[in-house]
Amino acid sequence: MHHERLNVLLDKINDPFRIHVKINLVTSGFSIQPSPEWIDGGDIRTRSDGDPLGCIGDLGWYCARIGICVFGYRWPKHLKVIGVMTNRFGIVIDVDVVVSFDDSESEILKFHCSFVHAPRQVMAVLTLLGSNYCSGLRFLEPIDSIFLILSFLDLKTRQSSRLIITILESRTQSLLPPVWS
Repeated sequence: MHHERLNVLLDKINDPFRIHVKINLVTSGFSIQPSPEWIDGGDIRTRSDGDPLGCIGDLGWYCARIGICVFGYRWPKHLKVIGVMTNRFGIVIDVDVVVSFDDSESEILKFHCSFVHAPRQVMAVLTLLGSNYCSGLRFLEPIDSIFLILSFLDLKTRQSSRLIITILESRTQSLLPPVWS
């Protein structure tokens, strides 16, 4: 969030040469999996005398901010928490949230943040015609590469196509991450 890669990502999403369709859904997820002792009050983020928001305060704001950025830096209109898991201190350690950026609920951010699930950092931007997906955002670390996967659906033929675009690439890495090559 504090790096030029966010601007590059937003430029790709808002590219004036792409088909202009309304973005109606953004999903994001950020989870880490520390030790059980860490989760049960062994860190300031999981104690009542520390961060009372737990994973929302530590990880969730990254997820929320990507939605705010994609939807034009507008503040949300509505918020609904779908599921919450807490530790023995009542600190949130896992949560799913739905955020609406307009009254008709046609611009939605859904995010999940967790201290208990396997590590992941993902986001997707969806429209009626396609989706942009980015994995391994590494919100907190310097990054060598970001790949944006564009998936498009031809509404007449129902055929889909996929294009992988490199947004930022180090000079030492190949175009595709090892799991895709």
